[in-house]
Amino acid sequence: MLDRFNKLISKAKDGYSKYSSSFKALNNAYLLNYSDEKREFLFKHDKSALYYPKLNAKAKRIMDALSQTYFESDKMALLENNINSDSTILEMWQYAFDYYCKVINLYAILQPEFLKVSFLGTSIAKIYWDTDKPAIEMLDIDKVFFDPNAKNYDDLRYIIHEFSLTKDDIKRYIKDKIYKNADLEFDDSDEYKRYKLYDIYEFKNGKWILSTIFDDKAILRQEVELKDGLPIVCGYTLAQVKKLGESGFIGVYGEPPLASILPLQDEFNNLRNASIEATKQHLYPKMLINKNAQIDRDELINPTSPIYVKDLGAVTVLPQPSIQTAIANIQAIDNDMSETSGISPQQNGATSVRAETATMSSIMANEGSIRLNGYIRTYNETFIEPLFYKFAQLIYKYGDPMFFVGVDRSEVMSFKLNLECGIGALNKEVQKRNLIESSSLLGNHFQMCLAIKDFQGAELIKNAHEELIAKIMPLFGVKDFDKYRKEQEGDRLYQVQQ
Repeated sequence: MLDRFNKLISKAKDGYSKYSSSFKALNNAYLLNYSDEKREFLFKHDKSALYYPKLNAKAKRIMDALSQTYFESDKMALLENNINSDSTILEMWQYAFDYYCKVINLYAILQPEFLKVSFLGTSIAKIYWDTDKPAIEMLDIDKVFFDPNAKNYDDLRYIIHEFSLTKDDIKRYIKDKIYKNADLEFDDSDEYKRYKLYDIYEFKNGKWILSTIFDDKAILRQEVELKDGLPIVCGYTLAQVKKLGESGFIGVYGEPPLASILPLQDEFNNLRNASIEATKQHLYPKMLINKNAQIDRDELINPTSPIYVKDLGAVTVLPQPSIQTAIANIQAIDNDMSETSGISPQQNGATSVRAETATMSSIMANEGSIRLNGYIRTYNETFIEPLFYKFAQLIYKYGDPMFFVGVDRSEVMSFKLNLECGIGALNKEVQKRNLIESSSLLGNHFQMCLAIKDFQGAELIKNAHEELIAKIMPLFGVKDFDKYRKEQEGDRLYQVQQ
């Protein structure tokens, strides 16, 4: 059995190796790192070696867009009625959901991932119940290896997760009977040394099972059925396109939104650095001097010192390159990067070198928002929504009983998850305008109800308007608006439980 597990690990790692070089190149581009060979060449020849953070800036803009979309309001998601849902239980469930979202600090967990997904293209999370609360653990892309034959996430038959534990961690798991007592060799000279382990998730007979091995030497856990299903969720911002006839395609990975601008980033660096070199030649021109001219080098360095020569023809200036041509090429590449990524300079707060009216700049920013919304919609459908669907299920199953007084939780009730994101949700100003217009319509309807003395209808419109205001206030930066409302969340929960 150990040989079988090692073969699965080797096969999955071989599949990852076909993508690893592109992941590393994009990661280095974000970190502004040249390859060792290129850095050494530039240094050796005294060349400008600046790395211009174009890809870096666009990655941060995508991160800001995701953060703004998901953390603009107080509620991460809304649980809504489905086929056999009970609205009373759903309200209790929603309160528990909001409570645990605050307990685990979702922003600290997801915000770093929002940054990495722009240049790595895939997010991977492990979600499980940890003692008294749900836990979301973001996994590194180079530590999770997928079934290399999987066409997509639903087609996965196994997943390998590489992680490390200390000697004391492993012994504690053995004591708690999570791991089997195996004959393991530890280095006693370093008590905090980390040892490599592999969790192997396999889909067999319609169920997910888990095995754990210590490096490639011993089995610590073998084919344990997971009662909550597969804890690993992965998604992307842009679907990967398979090359016709390609072998080794792993459909679980997404295409990084900024992968297509990596060659442009390299060329941009080259041209910008070359333009600096050209500017230096204009400021400090190179001279061609006859060896017999007998010119003192100090006379050339000192700008105020006269230079005495017998023959003026013995000194000539090396022709300088045209900087204007370089600037035009740099601008063309910058435009190509904006078009390819969908992130315009205006969205990063940069001004354009060409003359633009305020309307033109606004159109450029809005067109870029459309592409960003597409990234967010895909990310929401493939990663965020499945992640929080699992999150809600765990809360219903294991959450504190005080949230579910009198509720039989032997089976998870069906529900729909509503995350307010995707097309139209990114642009905060558009959201404000739409909600304010809705508020105006409700106000007119309220006046009409009062005019015809329909007090029951007026009460319903008033309640709807209050809910609308609760959505508008976070867009203006007002958090915890519920404390200003007459009916508090805690009061509603108490009434429901009664």
